[in-house]
Amino acid sequence: MGLPLLWGVGSMEFTKTIRGYSYTFDQDKLNIVLWLETFWGEYCPLPLTSIQNLECGNYICKVCNNFIDTLEAGYCMECFSLDEMHQVWLRCLYNRRDSYINTVGCVRSDPSCGIPEHVPKCYRRYLIYLGRVGSRLKVGITAKGRNGGFWGRFLEQGLNEAIVVDSLANLPEASKTETMFRSMKFNDAIRSMDKAEQLLNSSKPLDIRKMALSFEENGQTLSLFEHGLYSSTLLEDFPLSLWEELFPDTKIQHVNVFPDTGFEHSSLSEHAIKGEAIWFQGSLVISEKNNNRYYTNLDDLLHREIITLRRK
Repeated sequence: MGLPLLWGVGSMEFTKTIRGYSYTFDQDKLNIVLWLETFWGEYCPLPLTSIQNLECGNYICKVCNNFIDTLEAGYCMECFSLDEMHQVWLRCLYNRRDSYINTVGCVRSDPSCGIPEHVPKCYRRYLIYLGRVGSRLKVGITAKGRNGGFWGRFLEQGLNEAIVVDSLANLPEASKTETMFRSMKFNDAIRSMDKAEQLLNSSKPLDIRKMALSFEENGQTLSLFEHGLYSSTLLEDFPLSLWEELFPDTKIQHVNVFPDTGFEHSSLSEHAIKGEAIWFQGSLVISEKNNNRYYTNLDDLLHREIITLRRK
């Protein structure tokens, strides 16, 4: 198998795998940057909208670089079992309900996990939000001031809109509030397949390459793109007055993120991006090639060997 080439990022590089991706504001456009790892361990950013074709193969562990069939957070099972700090963080009660850690009495000066390095993650201010993707709702929390800024988590989640409460004192407090909403039958996650179903169940396509960022404010509503593109529904069922009763003296905001759109008759492109990306929302990408449309989950491409990569 020949080595794939990446042109136009620094000099010509041999790229091995995709280690991550992040949303970025590129002048007045929204884009996604893929983070490619070279064979000598350097990272190169590649804008999603510059890709013409991308095909990936087997997984590559990010520690030992062995080819493997399954991964846990980018690790092969052997390397994952040796990373104690990462395992403890994943299993903290405030991140997973099946935790083995007793977090009763967890405080900044004496964290239950026993790892002081985790304290900055837990004891900073958090936002809680009710988000919508199509007809699906979820409640979630996100650190205030996290990488990606205010919009970061909403973009990663692929939300159409959200009601955001700013802010809760720390992760324990935010997690308790999230648990309260779960007890009210709100889900804390929307599966990728359900997000794809919402995106593929209608035919009203948009082209994100032609949409300019606006950050338009209209009362307590903040819209990422032009306000007229949105068909907001959250406030009809959950008016801000309800939230103000639950969280008095707290800033509450309605946020429009991705406009509702639809791409019927799109085919699954497994472990590949076929053609040029015309829409992306969360981890989902809609691409077009020879008048055919495809959808890809970027999370399914992470830590896989790059077999073919062509740029515009």
